[in-house]
Amino acid sequence: MRNTPNDVLQQMLPAVSAWFQTTLGEPTAPQIQAWPLIASGENTLICAPTGSGKTLAAFLSCLNLLWKQTERAPGVQIVYISPLKSLNNDIARNLEAPLAGVVAASARLGTPLRALSVGVRTGDTTQAERQRQIKKPPEIFITTPESLHLLLTSGARKNFKTVTHVIVDEIHALCGDKRGVFLAILLERLAELSDLDREFVRIGLSATQRPLEEVARYLGGLRVERSENGTERFVPRDVKIVDAGMKKRLDLSVHYPIPELFPAKSESVWPAIEERLLREIDAHKSTIVFTNNRRVVERLTRRLNELVEERFEQYLRQKTISSNIGAIEASAKLYEYEKSCNNMDDSDRAESRRVGGGIEDDGAGKIARAHHGSLSLEERRGVEEALKRGSIPAVVATASLELGIDMGSVELVCQVESPGSVSRGLQRVGRAGHIVGMASKGRLIAKTPADLLESAALAWAMRRGEVERLRIPVNCLDILAQQVVACVAVESWNVTDLYRLIRRVYSYRDLTAEAFESVVRMVAGRYPTPPIHDLRARIHWDRLENTLHALPGTARTALVGGGAIADTGQFPVYVGEGGPRIGELDEEFVYERRVGESFLLGTATWRIEAIEPHRVLAARAEGSAANVPFWHGERAMRTIELGEAVGALSRTIQNEKDDDTITQILMDECAVDRRSAELLISYHRRQELRAGAVPNDQTVLIESFIDPTGELGLAILTPFGGKLHQALKMCVQGVMRKRLGVLVSCLHGADGILVRLPNVDEPPLDVLEGLTGEIAESLIRGELAETALFGLRFRQNAFRALLTPRADPGKRTPLWLQRLRAKDLLQIARKFADFPIFVETYRECLEQDLDIPRLRLFLDAITSGAIKVFRRIGEVPSPFTASLVFQFQAQHKRIIRIENPVGRRL
Repeated sequence: MRNTPNDVLQQMLPAVSAWFQTTLGEPTAPQIQAWPLIASGENTLICAPTGSGKTLAAFLSCLNLLWKQTERAPGVQIVYISPLKSLNNDIARNLEAPLAGVVAASARLGTPLRALSVGVRTGDTTQAERQRQIKKPPEIFITTPESLHLLLTSGARKNFKTVTHVIVDEIHALCGDKRGVFLAILLERLAELSDLDREFVRIGLSATQRPLEEVARYLGGLRVERSENGTERFVPRDVKIVDAGMKKRLDLSVHYPIPELFPAKSESVWPAIEERLLREIDAHKSTIVFTNNRRVVERLTRRLNELVEERFEQYLRQKTISSNIGAIEASAKLYEYEKSCNNMDDSDRAESRRVGGGIEDDGAGKIARAHHGSLSLEERRGVEEALKRGSIPAVVATASLELGIDMGSVELVCQVESPGSVSRGLQRVGRAGHIVGMASKGRLIAKTPADLLESAALAWAMRRGEVERLRIPVNCLDILAQQVVACVAVESWNVTDLYRLIRRVYSYRDLTAEAFESVVRMVAGRYPTPPIHDLRARIHWDRLENTLHALPGTARTALVGGGAIADTGQFPVYVGEGGPRIGELDEEFVYERRVGESFLLGTATWRIEAIEPHRVLAARAEGSAANVPFWHGERAMRTIELGEAVGALSRTIQNEKDDDTITQILMDECAVDRRSAELLISYHRRQELRAGAVPNDQTVLIESFIDPTGELGLAILTPFGGKLHQALKMCVQGVMRKRLGVLVSCLHGADGILVRLPNVDEPPLDVLEGLTGEIAESLIRGELAETALFGLRFRQNAFRALLTPRADPGKRTPLWLQRLRAKDLLQIARKFADFPIFVETYRECLEQDLDIPRLRLFLDAITSGAIKVFRRIGEVPSPFTASLVFQFQAQHKRIIRIENPVGRRL
């Protein structure tokens, strides 16, 4: 029988029901379906769009059960886990209303309920607050996976023996990578710790996840079932799936603001993009502009503020009246905003200083502010609060504002360049209209013709809700090594019992005893290697008793090195000696700077006062020419699913010869405006005229051309994204090494591969002939161990496995030093084919970075003829190839002068 809104509210305490009806009215679909399941103790996965009330769907039933308990042991009852610190703070603030409202309603009804305590623990929590939480644990504990690890690996773990419910928010952002594997082990450690008669209830939340059954299996893990004769088997825990069957209404449109399809080389595309953004910001009360990296955030924020300031001055002087009405209105908006800043009373100013950590509000008088992970916590919080209050017209952000934070006042999301995945597009656009029943309004702004094609395909897939399939990593030996050390740090373990605990994690359901033992041997220092500090014993293994025990440094190693997020070598930046922290800079950016130079961070310009081994000291330097920082490792690769959508759309455009018909299809199905649709059709018609073929989901184009240096270049074009192309690139390099005896230079991107072939007369257009999935994997395995990718992953995995941990948790370890240590360790690891981190690095590269299973399918499709290969010899690149060349020019500031991608640098 289907529950009605009245049914589920009657199951709540009267005060809970009264508060909800008075404040929110009727429950939403996910609340109606989830509350009875949670109340009956069922593990539950809730899938519902943003703004549908799914967080309260998880929390309110848990709170209701907590209020029903008249007697309980002191300790944490509800644990809420999210991937973002900012989301945790947001959840804590949003809980204030129901917690206080229900208590007030209970007093009015004459059935008083006591107030429930809430605590937030993240890396930003003060030491004093941490100590208070340990001495008097809150009943509702809000945290991140990393902070939960620290608590379970310390004396504070005793406070978690009473946990009845665990809520994992934005579960899709965790379970698809090693951070999710890390969290899953923590959940089993938490379950093992419990003093309760039954296991805690697991609740997962997400707006974008597929397939739901796989996510449910990840959330539930496995339990051990023993038969009467003593044999054991691992059985998946039951998880009920609440698929609310709701689709968030989307108001999407795709725009290509550049006047020409291919602007002149001397012209920048950014002025047109900036103009478009100003018009959108002016037309809406509050806007988030998403970009794909922090450098663009900084640059775009500065330019938007500069443009409006210039026009504002013109507006005030009344010397020049712009023909751009939107710009004048934006200037007027800025004027009103400045007045509001100037008219703040003392309490408002005090709040601004409190949120900003004592730093003057750099956003005052700005139309846009920056938000990304390298800004300080105080700066990010200040921006978030200003956005929620509606006191800032726009925020330019990376993925730091992508997840879950309640931004009910945001009217519009603009995305500059495709984010590379359908789920990410839905998450970002979902930040607008974050209210039940309201449509999410998004504007996708393309930067190049190739980006216009991808953005159109993205909108097409978003409207159909075709999110990517999650792939949960399996048997990650680096995370396993770390958590073995962490478990032993707090208590001794029998090896068999610890193996049984790990097998309960979904990612390790098929872990062999041999693989587990190899990890234990490694962290116990039992590999027959030369003396090396990084391979010393982290724990003691008593082989006679088959037990594991802590050594004097075990706990410190587990606490300092715990987590799954790779160290990126950031330099913290402080305002002078003893001043507040304002953010982080990339190590290589810092190495290129000198004392006295200025850089942009947030909405302020800073001058470098000192560069110390572990930090940068800076001072305000308004008006100075400033360098825009860069941060490495921020490329978001196009997913294979989005690549298939791009290919299908290209094929549709190519096959439909009537331009009016396909224009209407692009406008109706892909939300592309008419002018942009006409340019996109022109892009395809030019390609077909020049090359005779358009790369799509059923056609691969291989063409040769002469690059500007006079050398022969080769392009292999498909729409299938960077992972597949990186794998294919290594195959091509292996084939060409055998033919030419040299390693050719290659670059890969979302739209294909470019190969530079100096001193080659005949283009190898047959490079894919005879290349099967089996041959390709063999070639890749032969190339992989010598690549920079393998070296990078080995360094990161060794760090996660606690083989190369930080010496001091308060200080950064320079990346160059990490690389040297990892290089030494790799030379030793190569001698042992079963060395866990060597095995794990191969697994991660082949399964996650290169996506070998997809490569096999692709090559099999070519062999069967399902995908055709079209070959062309030309003097100049075709339009699609020219777009690929342009992308690499923008990234590397040179034309096909390709760095060796398989250097041994670690």
